[in-house]
Amino acid sequence: MSTHVSSEMLVPQPDQWQRLTEQLTNWRCNPDQLDEERTVTPSWDTIQLALDLATWMSKRGLPAPTRIVPDADGGIVFERQKKDAFESIRISAGSIEQRFFEGCRLVSSASFGPPLQLDTPGLMWPICGQ
Repeated sequence: MSTHVSSEMLVPQPDQWQRLTEQLTNWRCNPDQLDEERTVTPSWDTIQLALDLATWMSKRGLPAPTRIVPDADGGIVFERQKKDAFESIRISAGSIEQRFFEGCRLVSSASFGPPLQLDTPGLMWPICGQ
């Protein structure tokens, strides 16, 4: 998985989920802003799934990602870092891939969907969340 750093959005502390939702809505309404050479722009469905996931996580009191980036393969990645722990959730084509690292070592990995239901057991920020 690759992330495209030039398009990253750092989510500020106040109103993190609101700002994240606004950014995703902006991307959904104007996906051309994500067009870059040799990359696939996230589809409307992928952006909508990212919005749905953000709403689902926010309603459960989970912390917002540290940043959100479109990746080169048409996905959207939520990233969260806390000290030596790093988590990523990649949203694409009706599926979600979740990975958790300590240091540089992959500790856990899970895939959900398709079809994806946001009440799937195990779908959460595993360690950095609280």
